[in-house]
Amino acid sequence: TVAVVAVAAYVAFWLLQCAFNALYLKSRNNRAVLAAHTVSITPEGLRDTTAAYDHLTRWAGMGRVVDYGVLVAVCTSAVDAVIVPRSAFASRASQRAWCQSLRNR
Repeated sequence: TVAVVAVAAYVAFWLLQCAFNALYLKSRNNRAVLAAHTVSITPEGLRDTTAAYDHLTRWAGMGRVVDYGVLVAVCTSAVDAVIVPRSAFASRASQRAWCQSLRNR
């Protein structure tokens, strides 16, 4: 039916968009995005550091903290977030504790 075709087209579009974004970032050799990040909790706020930049989101500008299990999303604006993968934590318990420490700020 028309609804199935519309959903399939929508999904196909977003898959194509994701593939394009990945290829674009890789082709530009974007050292700020495609790099090892260090995300730390500081007295001033949440700091995200790479070899190319050092970004601080002050506590007043922090949004919600969402723990998806496989990753943590720390909303830093209406359209941006710091993403921390599960592999950054020693255990699931340490991931939950880190999220709670952010929420307690």
